[in-house]
Amino acid sequence: DFLFGKGIFATYSAFVERNTIEIGWLQQVFWFGVPFVFISIYLCMKSAYLNFRSIESYKKVFGILIFIKILDALIYGMPILSVYSFLLFTGIMLPYTLVEKSVNLNKLGHD
Repeated sequence: DFLFGKGIFATYSAFVERNTIEIGWLQQVFWFGVPFVFISIYLCMKSAYLNFRSIESYKKVFGILIFIKILDALIYGMPILSVYSFLLFTGIMLPYTLVEKSVNLNKLGHD
């Protein structure tokens, strides 16, 4: 069951029927499966590394935020929609979306 997950609305029996484990990565495994969690951790680690290597200091802050989330999800944390999740998503996407110099105006014929 945990290889491919049980889905967002799945339940399990502890003393009562429950649908949350309330521990970040375990909740993700319960919902979406082991491959999703491994891919998520890989993308988080790669994004944190790329943000740490950046020259801009604000990207380094996002790298620290991603690293904290990786550790934070080991002990607690439900994946919910919040400002923290939005900042995490922004930090993960930042190395792949923003290009420092996207167009060189001299090569376009503007002298």
